[in-house]
Amino acid sequence: MRYLLLCLVLCACAAAGGRNGPVAQAPVLQVEFDSATASAHLRWNQVSDQLFVAYEVQRAVGADQEFVSMVRSESAAETTAVDSGLSANTPYRYRLLLHCNRPGRPPRVLPSSEVQGGIHRLVNTWHLPADFLPTRLAVDGQGVVYVVGAGAARVERFDRAGHTLGSWGLDNGQLACLEGASLETPALAVDRFNNLYITYNLLVKGKAPRSQWTKFDGRGRRIWTQPLGGIFARNIAVDPEGQIFIEGLNRLYRFSPDGEQTARYPLPVLPSSSLHFWRDRFAVLVYPHLFTDSEWQAPRLVAYAGPEREAAVMVVGRDPVSPEDKGGGLLQRPVDFAVDESISRVFVVDAGYSCVAVFRHNRFLTSWGKAGHEDGDFRFSGTVEVVEDLLTGATVQRQVVAGGIARDQEGYLYVADTFNNRIQKFRP
Repeated sequence: MRYLLLCLVLCACAAAGGRNGPVAQAPVLQVEFDSATASAHLRWNQVSDQLFVAYEVQRAVGADQEFVSMVRSESAAETTAVDSGLSANTPYRYRLLLHCNRPGRPPRVLPSSEVQGGIHRLVNTWHLPADFLPTRLAVDGQGVVYVVGAGAARVERFDRAGHTLGSWGLDNGQLACLEGASLETPALAVDRFNNLYITYNLLVKGKAPRSQWTKFDGRGRRIWTQPLGGIFARNIAVDPEGQIFIEGLNRLYRFSPDGEQTARYPLPVLPSSSLHFWRDRFAVLVYPHLFTDSEWQAPRLVAYAGPEREAAVMVVGRDPVSPEDKGGGLLQRPVDFAVDESISRVFVVDAGYSCVAVFRHNRFLTSWGKAGHEDGDFRFSGTVEVVEDLLTGATVQRQVVAGGIARDQEGYLYVADTFNNRIQKFRP
């Protein structure tokens, strides 16, 4: 008898469940953040057509901001959405609202759990010794981060987490810095064998600055230090074949890995800052807009077919559309750049806008940063002592712009935040 009553109860419950239909469950939202496209890809589980009224995707920009409706869909089969044009180093939060029917009862809204994330988020920050003023960085194949600055004739070394590995001295003298398109300070480059090359200029009382360069192997053994003659060394880069290029004020010099000069090229009369190789292309930040006969009204990153800089094969940047234009893709005072060759992406430190601007396939993708002292902010403008007379080495205090950026083999980005005297590391 008890068994019969239990069966009757179970049957009644099953019948009631059949009449009421399926029970709605909170949706499960998944979000994939893609820095290569500056976008967020959202997907969620599909619900029964009997319950469905609409999906509503909501977004909040910032940790404390309220959610705002982004997309509403009345198709139960549509279970994906894309949010493009994300700003880098910015926290984004997403949630999905399921609007559903309940037979015989008022409609209901079920929220998913929140999903948080972003692109190129800040990882950590570390400071340099007092008055070091970091200006250029390089990362070798072992993940060692090398930093040179305007305030000391040495190179500081860190692991990828920012722990110090000690410094290597260059000289006991005072550095000679020059105001160009950006602050001309020591420059450095690493070859595929983890050899480190550093160019620098030293003040000599009553005389022209003394320019030289030093080669270290990956263990810190100084291979040699050599003079650069009358060159005021500005930039250095190593091509894919291991040849070293050093840029002076009006000449570009090519050297073998042994330090022997093998060629020299005249430079165009154009202000420039930073020199790197983009695959086998010779890439330079140039300021042609400073010449009245130039068609360009803003700086550009130009990749040339060769060191002669006769034929441009790629140009990054654009001109303003109005005097008030400060939109994405417009460079004001670019000082350095790093390349992601795998997807034709480039990261440009733009001191004029206190940001890092990102381009892909020559088009603006995203950016991050603003002037300030907080984590994620930058100070690329400040006052330093620079050479005023190259014949006598006389110096003067002057307002300048400076900064640097490097990318490691895993895609992490390191920014020399010069006048905050620190390095900031960001995710790929």
